[in-house]
Amino acid sequence: MKKPVPDFAIFQNDRTKASALWIKEVGEWQPCASRDFEPLQVMVNLLRHSPDPKKTLVMIAKIIAKTNESDL
Repeated sequence: MKKPVPDFAIFQNDRTKASALWIKEVGEWQPCASRDFEPLQVMVNLLRHSPDPKKTLVMIAKIIAKTNESDL
């Protein structure tokens, strides 16, 4: 039986500071800049320790979208 494809995932390699994001709609890993390693690590910790990771991810996405709007 096949495992379902996740909607979202984060890959991080502490040794090389490499990160990548998986978004189901995109269908492939998207590499991230090395400067994004620490912010993504904060996000990973928030999701890992959240009682409701899906809700936390939605909240993070909304904050990012709002921040991007204000940058325009």
